[in-house]
Amino acid sequence: MDERDSVAEEFAANYAEERFAELARFLFARTDPLLLSRPVAGDTDRAVQR
Repeated sequence: MDERDSVAEEFAANYAEERFAELARFLFARTDPLLLSRPVAGDTDRAVQR
């Protein structure tokens, strides 16, 4: 493995992590308002409370 290969691998790992974080922010931005807009009631929404 030469220097170019190691640089490419490092870039790919960082890029994947950044893309995952971007996707997570996108999903949370859209799901949090939906989950927080309704009052939590009884045992039905116990998983949402945690």
